[in-house]
Order: sequence, then C-alpha cells, then structure tokens
Amino acid sequence: MSCFEQRPSLQAMSERRPATQWSAPAIALLTLLWLGSLLVLVLLAFSIGMESWAGRHSAATTAEIERLAHQGSLIVLCGGILLFAGPLAIATTAFAGRRPWAAGVYGVLGVLAFVPGVLSASGAYREMNPPAPEPPGRYVCQEHSGEGGFSCPGG
Repeated sequence: MSCFEQRPSLQAMSERRPATQWSAPAIALLTLLWLGSLLVLVLLAFSIGMESWAGRHSAATTAEIERLAHQGSLIVLCGGILLFAGPLAIATTAFAGRRPWAAGVYGVLGVLAFVPGVLSASGAYREMNPPAPEPPGRYVCQEHSGEGGFSCPGG
C-alpha cells in the first residue's frame, strides 16, 4: 500500500458479511441427522449385544457368535468415525454459511471427539482384521538328554 492510498476505515473492516439463508436450516438438519445416526448405532449395538448374550447362554454355534462379534465391531467402527466426522462436517457447513460461532462450537466438538473416535474405530478395525500369524521359526533337531536319540519336527 502506498502512502497516497487511503486505508479502509475501522468500521468498514469490522463489517461482516451476513450469514446465508440456507445455513441455519442446513446446520439444524445435519445436527439432527448426526444425532439420529448415533442413536441408531447405539440401539443396534444394544440389540447385537443382547443377541450375543442370548447366544452365549443357549445352543448357538460358534459361527453365529463370531458373526455377532463381527457385526458389533462394525458398529463400533462406524460409530467411532461418525463421532468426530459428523461435527467436523457440520462445522464445515457452518463456516461455508458464514456462521462463525456454530463453526467454532462444532469444530471444537469434532476435535474433542477425534481422539476417542479414532481410538475406538482403530480398535474395532484391528479386531475385525487381526494381523496374520507369524510364520513358524526354523525347526532344528534336538538331542534328548539321557536317551541318545534325536527328535526332529516333521519326522
């Protein structure tokens, strides 16, 4: 800025652009969808837990119990991601709609929910996809003390 140009007045700098008309209904709708999704996941987790409990105390097969455990892990994975992704999506919408307070509140909520959400989602993912077992080590023949013979794995 050269010395001959006028600087904008303090009043002009402090004027905000008004919030968009669509932002308040969009934030409310996304909030309801986020909370409703979390409620559905909690109810699904409860029903799977009750079914698993009933299966353990009856003649349920191992495959049935493993299927329920896999479904439970999938719900925890989805819930962990939804826990922090929902508020961050709402904060992005609020920021785009020029609602700084809503963007700040949902942004802080998303950041606070990030650690528990990622920890629960990563634990569920590891439970659903366990690491491959380590390959067996190299076998060697061992002499048994006092017997004079060798024992070799595989024959």
